[in-house]
Amino acid sequence: MTCLAQFINIEITYELNKKDFVDAVKLHRNRSAFTKWLPRTLACIALVLAGVSLLQLASCPDNQTLSNYAPLFVLAAVWAALIFGSPWLIAKRLFGKQPSLRGRRTILLDTAGVHLRWSGGTSDLQWNNFTR
Repeated sequence: MTCLAQFINIEITYELNKKDFVDAVKLHRNRSAFTKWLPRTLACIALVLAGVSLLQLASCPDNQTLSNYAPLFVLAAVWAALIFGSPWLIAKRLFGKQPSLRGRRTILLDTAGVHLRWSGGTSDLQWNNFTR
């Protein structure tokens, strides 16, 4: 196996875009079952309560009922906007404010280590920097 490793060189060239950052933020946000499902569960509860409030408002349409349930409608709207809009907004802000993230990048894997090249510089990492 070590004889084959001497002859293997892998070079990967890629360019990051905004969609990559949106996907990365979504993956980071959903890294465990708890952080994935807690906000979604709370959003579903808020939306169900907003639906019940709408039914109550339809059965008893007066100003008092509307003023009682208005904060719940606002909470449901804000929570839905945070859950579904935040990955896109965070990625847009990260990608837009850091011009160093744009451009082609090349990774070369060889027997010496990992070699990174981009428009802002280069980096060489030896294999002993990585743990098994």
